[in-house]
Amino acid sequence: MAAQSQLDGTLEKCAMLVAIDELVKNKKTPDIDTIELYEWACGDFFDFEVEYADTLGPLRARWAKANPASPLALKCLQSCLENWDLVSAQQVCISTQTMALVRSGH
Repeated sequence: MAAQSQLDGTLEKCAMLVAIDELVKNKKTPDIDTIELYEWACGDFFDFEVEYADTLGPLRARWAKANPASPLALKCLQSCLENWDLVSAQQVCISTQTMALVRSGH
């Protein structure tokens, strides 16, 4: 599906957006590799037809919340900030800070 979204046809490009939309609506948390693949496949859509804050931002925030101790949670934060999704970035920060406080015993 990701490779199809890099094709020129509208149908192929929309298939990835539909898959992302279903994940967001169903409150599912995909693995980080899936999120990275979706982001790569939809890179041309952001700022034009798709809002990052409505699609991949919430998926990254959900993943970071489920995996706050992972170093990849910072990658989620970075992606959210690079795409100006400040709400999701804030959620990632809260998740990682909470884990840091738990580890430090506070």
